[in-house]
Amino acid sequence: MLEVEATVVETRHKTTHVIARHARGMSARQIAKAVQAMESLKRHPREESGNRLLIRRAERIFKELSPGERDMLGQLLDSFEGALSDRDPEAIARIGALVTSFLDRFDGGEEREESADADQ
Repeated sequence: MLEVEATVVETRHKTTHVIARHARGMSARQIAKAVQAMESLKRHPREESGNRLLIRRAERIFKELSPGERDMLGQLLDSFEGALSDRDPEAIARIGALVTSFLDRFDGGEEREESADADQ
């Protein structure tokens, strides 16, 4: 399956077309479900707001850490970036939790609470 999207710049009119050449025998509902599953492939995990906030929070706290703590955070962030690049949801969640736990020792999760308040 291939989903093609075109936008007319002047009018911002967007048209989407799904090419389901090898989807013979699939119902319209099954095709719609497959297209919905493809949505997650369009968006890189690095673009998700929670992951962006975590990286920003780490960058902010990094400046305040001792050299040894900076090394530890740097290693955690390298692992997190690797999981994001691999698009591995389990690794992203696991390593993201480690990064969050590490950062919580230094600021108590203030930025997370602020972003949660903003989302409501």
